Amino acid sequence: MSNSASEDKWISFRLGTEMYVHPVDSIREIINYESPVPVPGADREVEGILNVRGEVITVISGQVLLDIEDTVPDKDGNIIILDTTAGQIGLSVNAVDEIITLESTQVDTRQEATGSNFIKGTVRHNDGLFILIDLSDYRQESHEI
Repeated sequence: MSNSASEDKWISFRLGTEMYVHPVDSIREIINYESPVPVPGADREVEGILNVRGEVITVISGQVLLDIEDTVPDKDGNIIILDTTAGQIGLSVNAVDEIITLESTQVDTRQEATGSNFIKGTVRHNDGLFILIDLSDYRQESHEI
């Protein structure tokens, strides 16, 4: 996100009890949650793979990746298909909420110990606090998928 007062669009979603936002520009699509086919020997955050319109997509557990409540989304959950430096991945989340517009001046990007390279900051919007994440730099080789 740039330092100028620009507006960006973000998709908001829930993981466990927390609300998160991710930049819309790297989101390919959002699908209803379906259980992926497990991949033997894959890292803990890899739920498995799905065939989405002829493309094999690796599905990553948002809860495990961000080290929060370790639960699998139920039938009401979603998978957010993202374009990353490693190709397309799916991020499983408990629920997708809405697209919101945020000004860069609203974002608190202080570098505090978060435990995740993907957390970029926080932002207050309406009556809630959102955690900003960006998985566009997700690399398979760093996670040995």
